[in-house]
Amino acid sequence: ITNDLTLTNGHITTGNNNVTLSKGASGSIGSHIITSGTGTVVANNVGTTPYGIPVSPDAAGYNPVTLTNGQGLNYTVKVASGILPVIFNSAIAINRTWAIVPSATPTSPVTIAFEYQDGHANASANPTANMEVGVHNGTNWAVVSPSGGVAPTGPATARQVVVQSTQMGAFV
Repeated sequence: ITNDLTLTNGHITTGNNNVTLSKGASGSIGSHIITSGTGTVVANNVGTTPYGIPVSPDAAGYNPVTLTNGQGLNYTVKVASGILPVIFNSAIAINRTWAIVPSATPTSPVTIAFEYQDGHANASANPTANMEVGVHNGTNWAVVSPSGGVAPTGPATARQVVVQSTQMGAFV
């Protein structure tokens, strides 16, 4: 897709295909890209302007990612229900894994805004409490949020947690 994409009615389901964006996209709970199967969204040439990627693992939820300071790299993005690889105490986590993979290693921190709904919290999680954000590099989990976590902003249907990281991979 070479121009801005505004999703207004219905969903795009990737299945085992990729959707490539040349500019950011916008969506909503009722209209977004479902990254099911092996399908992903490829965000090309992410720069200093916030680049929205309206994704979710299903039609009922909404878990968009916004990337800023992407240094002109391309980012492959997917979100899935559940937490993989497993973490120590998933009962206190948001039940989502966002995979964000750049075309090269960023040389400075990329700002990443994750969005979730309160209903995506696991049994013992408090969706309004400070959130720690971790990234899995293929071998280990590393916390990339500041000490003490990040206070989510927004309403129950659109909580947002923002971090900066040069480490990329699976995020929870």
